[in-house]
Amino acid sequence: MEKKSYTNNGKISSRQTLRLYVFDLMGIATLLIPPYLAKLCGAGGIYAIALGIGGGFLYLFYLGWIMKHMGTDIVTYLKQRKGPWAGRCFFIITFLHSIFTAGFCAYVFANLMQYSLVKETSYVLILFLIVLVASYAVSGGIESRARVYEVLFWFILVPYVAMMLASVRNFEWTYVEPALRWSSANLGKGAYLVFLFFTPLFFSLFLIGEKEKNYGRNVVKTIRVSVLISGLLLLGSYVLLVGNFGASSLAGLRFPVVTLMSTVQFEGNFLKRMDALMLAVWFFTLYALLNLHLHYGVRMLTELSQKKRKWQNICPGIAVFLIALGFYLVENLKQIFITYYSYGAVFFIIIAPIVVLGIGNERREKMLKNILKILSPELLKILCETGHGDEIVIADGNFPAENFGRRVIRADGIGGAAMLDAVLTLFPLDTYSEENFLLMELTESDRGKIDPVIWEEYKKIADVHDKNVRMKPVSVGAFHKNVVWRRH
Repeated sequence: MEKKSYTNNGKISSRQTLRLYVFDLMGIATLLIPPYLAKLCGAGGIYAIALGIGGGFLYLFYLGWIMKHMGTDIVTYLKQRKGPWAGRCFFIITFLHSIFTAGFCAYVFANLMQYSLVKETSYVLILFLIVLVASYAVSGGIESRARVYEVLFWFILVPYVAMMLASVRNFEWTYVEPALRWSSANLGKGAYLVFLFFTPLFFSLFLIGEKEKNYGRNVVKTIRVSVLISGLLLLGSYVLLVGNFGASSLAGLRFPVVTLMSTVQFEGNFLKRMDALMLAVWFFTLYALLNLHLHYGVRMLTELSQKKRKWQNICPGIAVFLIALGFYLVENLKQIFITYYSYGAVFFIIIAPIVVLGIGNERREKMLKNILKILSPELLKILCETGHGDEIVIADGNFPAENFGRRVIRADGIGGAAMLDAVLTLFPLDTYSEENFLLMELTESDRGKIDPVIWEEYKKIADVHDKNVRMKPVSVGAFHKNVVWRRH
């Protein structure tokens, strides 16, 4: 059975998506949540984790509902349903959210590496190398990283579970016993803290769906398993940490799960330094989360500029480095970010999707039943009059339509992707033509300078409406000969 693919190039399977999200969710959660949760709830943090996981599932259900009504990823939806300024505002906010969160991940990553492995090495050098490697990985595309994560999944998960089970020998039941005496003190705050670490689920809105009615349901089903796995790992880790250290001692540890790993001993020379292997687990999961946010920072910058440039991979990396360095040097900056993430980020990831959906539906309001209002009466008349062999051209304002087109219809303020989507709701592609979807190639002077990313967008839209898409790029001269109609 073929795996469903959800990325923009169709080369990442649902299994790879699941493993990506396990890495994104488990690393920083198991590393940072336990000491803060121990301060708030003590041994009762077990219940807070359970409630926080429940909140993650509810949020995922909400995202599934949003995706079901969008029918595609949020970037495509914005381009097809909304004006350019609304889309740009959303891209700018998402870019800033992604870059600052990536900076925080890089800060924690470098901090952990210096604390546990290379205490004498310069923090700035460690941070620089981490961001450099992450930026290089992002330039290779999400599908290449997904394949690496897929290969390493069991190599990371099995040793992690083995180390946790080995720590049971030092488990003290008396430390966990207070959790049996129910207390609601700070339980809500603790559950909210756990929920904060499920905010990367927001980026499931950017995963591309196939042409299917159950798009949102299938994406959510894939990620739901990763939430369950990550939640159980966090819950199990917290129980073992409390059982080994006690809630009061746990609250004072910097990276308690790393400390726990260092106390576990195995027989045999090969297994003596399993704690070093476990450090690699957290290095890799933090690196995965850093890559996730840096990837979407780069993608939002590409959407804003509407062209793919080399500097779009370089500038976000520089920004992440400077932000992480700021967290290291200025304590107040870190506190400001934590405050933002505790309130502003949650507000954004909950409110933004429903706002996008609501405004998009208003733009999709229909004048007639099953007729989109951006299709003018004149255009509808032309569509009705077309037959086999007739061609329609959709072009931007730089195309000399008046010199070529027999009939020219203007559609000012409407993007090419939105117009293509609207036309294909009524207009079938010709089954008798060898190529029924022509794209104008770049001129010689533009080749290597401009990346026509919009072609992929057109292909996705056409695939949604018609299974008979036969796309072909043609030269500028050949394209001009085919012009019959265009819109401005």
